Amino acid sequence: MTQNTFEQLCHYAKETALLASVEALLEWDERTYMPDDAGPYRAEQMTLLSGMVHKRHTAPQLGQWLAELADGPLAKDPHSDAGATIRQLKRKYEKKIKLPQALVEELTRTSVLAQQCWVQARKNNDFSSLRPWLEKTFALKREQAQAYGYQEHPTMRSWTTMSRTPRPAK
Repeated sequence: MTQNTFEQLCHYAKETALLASVEALLEWDERTYMPDDAGPYRAEQMTLLSGMVHKRHTAPQLGQWLAELADGPLAKDPHSDAGATIRQLKRKYEKKIKLPQALVEELTRTSVLAQQCWVQARKNNDFSSLRPWLEKTFALKREQAQAYGYQEHPTMRSWTTMSRTPRPAK
């Protein structure tokens, strides 16, 4: 039963990754070839896709598969392909379920529309027009931080948890 569950999990994860890659392709197209007037429609396309991907990342069935597999024999060796897959998908699942779908969708919509505004602001040398989008983005990112939770003050980054190698002294 565990092997069958793992195969179902992998198939589901592959389909989810395919949807996420379509979203990434739309984002790339938006930033390279898309006509200026298509921005609001593209925002709705990407919002729809990000919502679909989020639903898949947080589906109860996915949580059930991961719970079943996390304590099973396939996850015993954390360095095996199956063990690493289960561990990474479980970590992603536990993070994604903290975010409300409406927030994920609004972050996507705002990001696309703010990008379109930035392009025009840059072209017209009118960066003050971008201010409302930046304020909205910061507010949404604060909501996201609240949803994820944090150990310390939300605006402080703990240097002990960062995975950066210090630069050598000159």
